[in-house]
Amino acid sequence: MSNEVVLTGAKAINLLKHPNFPEENIFGAEFFDGNEEGETDLVISFTDEYIVTKNGRYSINQLKSDDREIIFKNTNAEFHSLLDASIPKSVKIEADLNQKLIEIGCPLNSKNLSLDNAKLLCNFLIGDRLPSPHQRSKIYKLAMTSEKHLSWWLKFFAKWLREVEERKELEARGRIHLAVLSRHSGNFKQAIEVSNVVEFQRQFFPCSDELLSALCTTRAATFVDIFELHFDPELLKSARLTANKAYALTQSKNTSEVYRRISKFENELSAINYKRQLNEAYKQWRSWTHSQ
Repeated sequence: MSNEVVLTGAKAINLLKHPNFPEENIFGAEFFDGNEEGETDLVISFTDEYIVTKNGRYSINQLKSDDREIIFKNTNAEFHSLLDASIPKSVKIEADLNQKLIEIGCPLNSKNLSLDNAKLLCNFLIGDRLPSPHQRSKIYKLAMTSEKHLSWWLKFFAKWLREVEERKELEARGRIHLAVLSRHSGNFKQAIEVSNVVEFQRQFFPCSDELLSALCTTRAATFVDIFELHFDPELLKSARLTANKAYALTQSKNTSEVYRRISKFENELSAINYKRQLNEAYKQWRSWTHSQ
């Protein structure tokens, strides 16, 4: 089994900068400068942050380039101990957090997460801690970037909403989070059920106009989504009534988009009804051929 290790980038530079890394080439290192032939130079020594070979001296910063590599042919326990010690603590923490997220099946690409966001997710996706409203909003924004995997987040937002509302009154923002995630996951039943509160009198569902409008808009959009799958004109009536309620509170672009969709399908329905009426009117056309 080969014990060769190939390094480039920050990992290679951190190792060569480590105070205990030997100047003498005791690990059989070779330097690759990106040449087309794929030839490597045997390293003579590592001196003052330079890689010294028989062909020249190269700054270790050249390893920032993807086509520059340092190849260690003879690694051992001492080498791996130095390599581990050269990895910054923040990098180890980040790797540990990302591994935890992978283990629970988090659909976000861990490579694209900042350390703070990885910590945030691990703190609340693992265990039973309840995030604050601000923390839930941050997690919601991250969740919405996972596109085709939005359904994965539903169990967390449903759980958090349930816990919040068990402790106090109904919470608009938490319901918006769950309704939007449910709708975009295709869980239309849950999106409608979560947004049923918009039918309450305001005194029983106190929240800002902006939040109520957003929840109404999501509910109206969900009715239209269902209509596309289940051709029931009553869905469009419910959608328009709910959109009207949203638009009366705030005239948002999202609500206008819902109106556009509703009008599109209403026009299609009108065209279908007109054709049906024409069809009925001309149903007896054969009898005309026998009239005197």
